[in-house]
Amino acid sequence: MKNTVIIVVVGVVIYAGYSFLKPDVYVGFFYPNASNLTVDVTSDETFESLSDCRVWAETMALEYVEEVLSHENGYDYECGKNCDLSGGKPYVCEETLQ
Repeated sequence: MKNTVIIVVVGVVIYAGYSFLKPDVYVGFFYPNASNLTVDVTSDETFESLSDCRVWAETMALEYVEEVLSHENGYDYECGKNCDLSGGKPYVCEETLQ
């Protein structure tokens, strides 16, 4: 019994350490029309930093410039931190940032 408890405790510590030390991963969400957030483009790749995700959003704004300029409110974007993309939309992220 004592060995089982030790194994469980060690497992929990290893899992917690991995979760704590695991680097954050960001995914980008670009909205060409800021007043219609149901239409979005999700980045095909993930990013190691928030700034890389922001650069992707700026690149998307240039790619969609005609569509962006045709809307009064411009564009919007979000960078989701550590998102679970496996379940489909809506994605669940630890937090979303701009």
